[in-house]
Amino acid sequence: MEWKKLVMLISVCSILVACKNYYHHVDGGYRPKKPKFTSLKKPYELKKEDILNTKSIYISTDTLEYGNKKYKSLFFIKFYNNGRSFQSSIDAKINVNEQKLTPTYIGYYTINKGNLLEIETFYVKHKEKGVYIKEYGWIKQDTLFMFKSLPKKDMFPNPDKSNSTIYVLKKVESLSEIPDW
Repeated sequence: MEWKKLVMLISVCSILVACKNYYHHVDGGYRPKKPKFTSLKKPYELKKEDILNTKSIYISTDTLEYGNKKYKSLFFIKFYNNGRSFQSSIDAKINVNEQKLTPTYIGYYTINKGNLLEIETFYVKHKEKGVYIKEYGWIKQDTLFMFKSLPKKDMFPNPDKSNSTIYVLKKVESLSEIPDW
């Protein structure tokens, strides 16, 4: 009887592990087991006239609440010349130049009309399956305005906390220029 319970337990554990569509990368972050990015069909190559900065990161500061405590975090997006991007966050108390910035959530981007950005990112929430999320951005000088939905009629929408996140360009010395995915 105990043997049957053990076999059943092993079977259930195997099924639960097999349901995950991602793995944890050795340097941190998540990678899909079988990537299904729609942007993968033709990765974007940065053009000379594009105003997106790939030598720095775009940072947004926000306060997160866990239980009864509030934590100030720096959320950032890094773009590469070959159409790849990643998003991650660190504690706001840490100096960005003293921290190794690792890709937590990887993705791909495209740029239309010089400043309209579309990013598809693979996100994993705590112990859930990974999902692909599309977000849309508008680049204005050294600022990136990210929206959850595509701006209508190529008009810059009025950004506010309910519909957007604002990222500001920040020069970082310790960035790799070669993505590992």
